[in-house]
Amino acid sequence: MEMDKKLVFCLLLILGLATSGCWDYQEINDLAIVLAAGVDSHREGGVQLLVEIAKPEQMAGNGGGGQGSSGKPIEILESVGSTIHQAQRNLHWRSSRDVYWAHKQVLIIGEDLARQGIAPLLDWFERDHQARHSIPLLVTNGPVRNVFQAQPELESTLAEEIIMLIEHMEKQSQGYGTMLKDFLHCLSSQVQHPVTGRLEVIQKEEPHGGSLAGAGIGGGQGAGGGMEPVPPRALRLAGLAVFKGDRLVGWLDERETRGFRWIIGEVKGALVDVTVPGEPQNKVTLEIARADSVIIPQVKGEQLTFTVRVKTQAAIGQYEGTLALSPGLFSTLEAACSAVIRQEMEDSLERVQREYRVDIFGFGKELRRRYPNVWRKWEGKWDSQFPLLPIEVVVESKITNSGLVTSRVPVAQK
Repeated sequence: MEMDKKLVFCLLLILGLATSGCWDYQEINDLAIVLAAGVDSHREGGVQLLVEIAKPEQMAGNGGGGQGSSGKPIEILESVGSTIHQAQRNLHWRSSRDVYWAHKQVLIIGEDLARQGIAPLLDWFERDHQARHSIPLLVTNGPVRNVFQAQPELESTLAEEIIMLIEHMEKQSQGYGTMLKDFLHCLSSQVQHPVTGRLEVIQKEEPHGGSLAGAGIGGGQGAGGGMEPVPPRALRLAGLAVFKGDRLVGWLDERETRGFRWIIGEVKGALVDVTVPGEPQNKVTLEIARADSVIIPQVKGEQLTFTVRVKTQAAIGQYEGTLALSPGLFSTLEAACSAVIRQEMEDSLERVQREYRVDIFGFGKELRRRYPNVWRKWEGKWDSQFPLLPIEVVVESKITNSGLVTSRVPVAQK
């Protein structure tokens, strides 16, 4: 009987939804759909907000009127305000359409604002009903305006270009992309400081003929406009932004970032170049097929130490040398591979422990999981004691595939 009542209720609910109109329905061409958002501090105080807006009629390939003179599928809008909430409201004065945030694909924060603290910014994204949390959060090493002056090289929008950069760098493990929801979770954690990817703007060579791409924000620079042309810029995702709480404290380069990823067990693909000891002309590129890591806390009385164990499986991707790839040589190459990986991990630990003095790896989280009683003794002093803790790195590499060629491709002498 109870089940019958529930079934009737569900049917009535479905019928009600089917027969009622959508009170907040809007035509897609009436919306300014945000694809990417960038936030930075403003030189006169307050917050600067830049957004990449999609033009639905352009992206759909329509050739009709109302497309504007540029014919581009996107437009860049900018506003400022004393807070991010006010800047977002002021954005409506720059747009003839309702600004729609629910399809935002990426959030970028400028370095200056990141060093001041981004908790107020994230508070707005937490509260706004249209803001999505399942998007990448990135920090750029400079003004966020530079990112929005960059030119997508292979995609039609900046948002798509950045998403593809993240996917590509996942294969190399030298960059990093943190979802906004994961950053927020880590920020509220008592055991681990947050990190996210570093988005770099690079200058491209000027094209021949003196015509420079990369018009300024909003376009409209044409000849005689009185504005300096912006050199062509491109984007590059490389390295890591390290936070202490909600404040940016520094960067890790590509090698240190991969060292970070070895430690946390998130190397999904990587190339490791090694040479045979004493035989520098014999060079091998190893392609990592699998990598596993584990953080092991060791408690002896009042003494706490950690060991990080990493195991990798690799294939030989390229060989330049004269030695035959025998099983005996494999062990030498495996040891060389382990040494490279260990050095990357130690460099990352050295920078983070000694210079930034934060636990971004999750050592505290692993201690809490394995020894909750011990963690309670360390919890209140973790930030001050973590930089002093000894951490041992152990790496074991195994070459599991060398292909069908056991020596360098032969070249006839003529």
